Amino acid sequence: MFSVIVPTYNRDRLLAATLDDLLAQKADVTYEIIVVDNNSTDGTSALIHGYAARPGEVVRYVFEGREGASATRNAGIGAARGETIAFVDDDVRVHPGWLQALADAYRAHPNAWGVAGRVILGLPERCPPWFDPGSQITEYLSRLNLGDETIPMHYPLGMLGANMSLTRDALSRVGLFNPDLGPAVSSHFYGEDMEMCFRIYRAGGALFYCGQAVVTHPVPAARLTKRWLRHRAYWQGRTVSRGIGYAHNERTAVKVIGRAALALRDSARALACYASGNSRRGVERELAVWLRLGYLQETFFGAPAQPVPPGQDAQNRGG
Repeated sequence: MFSVIVPTYNRDRLLAATLDDLLAQKADVTYEIIVVDNNSTDGTSALIHGYAARPGEVVRYVFEGREGASATRNAGIGAARGETIAFVDDDVRVHPGWLQALADAYRAHPNAWGVAGRVILGLPERCPPWFDPGSQITEYLSRLNLGDETIPMHYPLGMLGANMSLTRDALSRVGLFNPDLGPAVSSHFYGEDMEMCFRIYRAGGALFYCGQAVVTHPVPAARLTKRWLRHRAYWQGRTVSRGIGYAHNERTAVKVIGRAALALRDSARALACYASGNSRRGVERELAVWLRLGYLQETFFGAPAQPVPPGQDAQNRGG
């Protein structure tokens, strides 16, 4: 049995389409859909209860008062009945065959602790001229596309919370999502999904990417601004500085000096690109600067978060 967990916060207008896509899945496995309401103030609660009242009891409602993506996912895990637990965001469009592709991947690779699905970006019709949809900038928008096949993943590649799955056994071995990471109303730290993957790698677990398990992640026009991307890159740098799960990321003097030198180098390269009229390359270089500035800011003025103790039972640590 698969348990599909959908954390949600104030997205009732988008959530309905996601749930419709999930309910339309045709697969040779049974599944349940657990929607975790993280203190929504719009019509989310009523919407979910409406789906839960439908015949078949496929959709279930869970409320989680602690804010944040990690808390909501952990609450869903605590309520899940399936042996394989999948996660999708509350605004994605789930392609037909998504669930069957995940099931097939686990059958083909019984050693898998987790399987990541492909995340395609749903970009606006008009994008800024400086935005390159094939550049590394798209990583800040939650894009994951390694092709059509099912292939092994290796460090430092990781799954994205918009489309990922884990076995219950994996969670019992490494613990739940780290509550010190993950987007929240009062926090901008990211990387809870990547940190989970790094714990799995350290424990000797195997992760796979399945190119046929596809979702489309819509990108609002508000995120295709230099201001939003600078903010995202800066906080990604602060997350990396915390060092949770990131190998070879100690805060040594040599590494800090090296990051500062790289920030200066990327600043010069960004200016050179802008001066030559290559705005696409300039933005990419500039975001690298903001990433390193975030790292340095957290290194000097932030405090490292505490790692999740491994091996704790997922059911006991859920919401």
